Amino acid sequence: MLPRNTILRGQMENVSSPKPTPPISKRKHPKSSKEDQLARFKVFVRNFGNIHKKGSDQGHGSEGNGAHSFTFWELATATRNFRETNVLGEGGFRRVFKGRLENGRISQEVAGDALGEEFKGYVFKIMGGCDKQEFPMKQGVLTPGRVRLLLHRGELAADHCTPCFRGYGRRNGERRRKSARGCIVSQDLSVLNLVIVKKGENDLPGLTDTEKPRMRGPKRASKIRKLFNLSKEDDVRIRVLWDFKSKKVSKALKIQRLVTPLTLQRKPTRIADKKKRIAKEKSEVAEYQKLVATRLKEQRERHSESLARRRSKLSAASKLSVVAYIAFEVSVNNGNEIIENGLEVLVNKNVVAPVKMTFEIYATCVIPISAFLHQVFGKYLTVV
Repeated sequence: MLPRNTILRGQMENVSSPKPTPPISKRKHPKSSKEDQLARFKVFVRNFGNIHKKGSDQGHGSEGNGAHSFTFWELATATRNFRETNVLGEGGFRRVFKGRLENGRISQEVAGDALGEEFKGYVFKIMGGCDKQEFPMKQGVLTPGRVRLLLHRGELAADHCTPCFRGYGRRNGERRRKSARGCIVSQDLSVLNLVIVKKGENDLPGLTDTEKPRMRGPKRASKIRKLFNLSKEDDVRIRVLWDFKSKKVSKALKIQRLVTPLTLQRKPTRIADKKKRIAKEKSEVAEYQKLVATRLKEQRERHSESLARRRSKLSAASKLSVVAYIAFEVSVNNGNEIIENGLEVLVNKNVVAPVKMTFEIYATCVIPISAFLHQVFGKYLTVV
């Protein structure tokens, strides 16, 4: 694990001139010459960037007590082609540069030998971490420091457990700028989450010396079989831990979709009950639809009867009507009956004085004569 500013110490072997190496082309590496092959050196990275030289070149890889070897091109990339601004000191035939290596990220596997003798042979995987202010590391953010990101509500950190932004009272989909750390390990971290990938020579007390049940394991029977590589004939119930509180009381996880001989025995009965239930529901739906059709038919019949009664009343009233441009003269005498223009008018005998009135009616529409005579003569006339 290297801090942000790692000091790299190396020595050029069998090089006549201590001049800095010319810049390296980005597109294509130059052909390796004799001087370049002699200039390749090996450094060993120990805890917190203690790097030492080794005389012979044995290739590229990891060896020793948590040590890593680097090629000339990797060191040139880390020091940005050995820039003069990265020179920390110079003396004799060696120059000290500062550089930054591309390691120490989340999901990277590291050797645990540098942590101490008790971790010899162990391989750990970095899963996340946080600083002293408890800002979690975020996967995909290639920086060792703290940054402010636009995060959704409930978005998790690198360990998929710690929320970077809880977002209480926020709308769905609304983002807010929150602080989080990058995925590169630095000295500012106070907690680093590691997972043991490979077990070493010695047992770690409390970690590898005792077996602990898996928390939040799968509940479905098919996923339990997949976890323990079981076949369909194997019983998955023996893989579930039971908590025997007493001789009569015990507690265990309920396995979902578990297939046992008892469930296979009950399957035909369950299917038959389901078919009966479906048939009963269909018959009830048919009866309900029949009842609804009967009620709708009765409603239509009542509506048609009411319309027929209304039309009969309107036809009786339309018999006493006049057409447009009908002119007639009505003469009223005491006790006389006058028939004029097809209308029979009966004069009420209760009239005290004889009255003679003449009316001319010019209509532009059909007018009920009964309403007209009632408005004109009032109680003195009766239409028959």
